[in-house]
Amino acid sequence: MKYINYYLLIVACFWTSCKTNYKENNTSIPFNALQEYRLEDSKFDILTPVKYIVLHSGTENMEIAYTDKIETFDNKIYIADKTSSKLVVFDTTGKAIGCVGHKGHGPGEYINITDFSIDKEGNIYILDYNTSSLLRYNKENDFIGSRKLPFNAETFQCISDNKFAFSLTANNSGKYPADHIIITNNDLEKEKTIARYENSTDDNFHLSSFGFTKTKNGIFYHKPIDDHVYLLDDSGNLKNVFLFDFGNKLVPDSYRTNIEDKLEAFTNYTTLTFFTLIYDNYIYGSLFDEGHYKQFVLDRNTHKIYKKTDESIDRYGHWFGTCGSYLVSVFPPIFEKNNYPSDFPNDLKKALAEEKIVLCFYSIKP
Repeated sequence: MKYINYYLLIVACFWTSCKTNYKENNTSIPFNALQEYRLEDSKFDILTPVKYIVLHSGTENMEIAYTDKIETFDNKIYIADKTSSKLVVFDTTGKAIGCVGHKGHGPGEYINITDFSIDKEGNIYILDYNTSSLLRYNKENDFIGSRKLPFNAETFQCISDNKFAFSLTANNSGKYPADHIIITNNDLEKEKTIARYENSTDDNFHLSSFGFTKTKNGIFYHKPIDDHVYLLDDSGNLKNVFLFDFGNKLVPDSYRTNIEDKLEAFTNYTTLTFFTLIYDNYIYGSLFDEGHYKQFVLDRNTHKIYKKTDESIDRYGHWFGTCGSYLVSVFPPIFEKNNYPSDFPNDLKKALAEEKIVLCFYSIKP
């Protein structure tokens, strides 16, 4: 499975279409009548940096190049680098203190980290896409056991009562074919279907990484190129389905298959990528908009959208996850020096010059 992140701008994807079983919960988000502003020029207090953390890997086996997903538990920060198949544990100062498993073919080892999640007891679960296995480790990073999945899953999230939310592949050859999002018990048996695939698709390429994003308001899920965002509670109940209406910039159905032959036409269209967080007053997310990846903040009260105008990593960094009520952004070593925030501390500039990764935790308005 191949993903495109903020370092690689090779754009290829295939259409994924799905429908909810609970259409009465749908909420439309109109995008075609918003007043647009440049996010990089805007001066507002919607995003407030609370703290910066410089990551110090120490040894080579704990070095990461990409920050694909972040979770925290018991004053520890867990970051997955899917490209190198590493799950590294950091303390709150940014010092690497261990790894959860490692790449290999033996017990407790994995070939390809597709996703990870932590339950309320601190047990860490890793999804290995290549072996279709779910590996479990305790909070000391000791391997507990592994189970073969009875279906083909792409991402997952631990929820309450030792249950899981899974997103399945469109070409799932195991149990529950055509299901997109399901809730299972601890024995990996399906309890209910949240959404199903409607059309056939090819899962070899995606426009961006995607998955479940846990916040204090619930668990958000979105998979490009579908323009729905699903909101679940911690028990796996569907709270809402948000449909983003891009008007005349909506990707036509005819362009949602064999898209490699139609990439140039995407300069005329807009779709959601990465993750989208939807609150009562504001929406935070990322778009593939007219051929470019753009982060955005949408003010639902004033109908204004603050949107990046290019793919450079500006003073807000690259948003890649959440921790509680914080939006987490990464400033990689390739961060453009002329885009430093005016209050960016000198020690952080030095860290980036030394090719270290800097995280920023933003307090966001709901």
